[in-house]
Amino acid sequence: MYFRRFHVLEHLIYDTKGEGIQSGDSNLGMFHVIMCNVTNMNWSDVDRGFLLGFFACNGSYGGDGQTPQIVVRMGSDQLPVLNYVQSLLPGAVIYGPYTNRGNLYYQWILRGADLAVVVKSGLFDLLEPISPAAFARFEEMRRNYFRDDRLRFNVQRRRKARKGEGLLD
Repeated sequence: MYFRRFHVLEHLIYDTKGEGIQSGDSNLGMFHVIMCNVTNMNWSDVDRGFLLGFFACNGSYGGDGQTPQIVVRMGSDQLPVLNYVQSLLPGAVIYGPYTNRGNLYYQWILRGADLAVVVKSGLFDLLEPISPAAFARFEEMRRNYFRDDRLRFNVQRRRKARKGEGLLD
């Protein structure tokens, strides 16, 4: 799979060579967007409400058996929304644009330890009265991947055990 490194600034996408590409250009192909991570857990009430609506309507909660993740897919015209969410949450990554039947879309993904920080903040507990269905999906992910709002599986520990280097703690 071929990845190119890009930075998103407003509605233009700039590759690392400084060449501007319009986000609606269908000849882009597949690439990986690397965003700056902004850690800001002091959300205003407006930000918290926006995030709750975002996760209630769009969130896909799950994982790969070891690492939990939340995935949100949105059309290319919604890139400013994904960038705004990116500025509010630590460690999320935006991938894309991907093409499906002529439509461009992006994927926003928050996973692993970065997701654990947000889970520990208690944000998702506010989902229950807003969207019981989304909260149920979140709770299933929390049951499968977290213990006391900490990651259940330590990926580093498992990798070392497979290599025969012993376990940490």
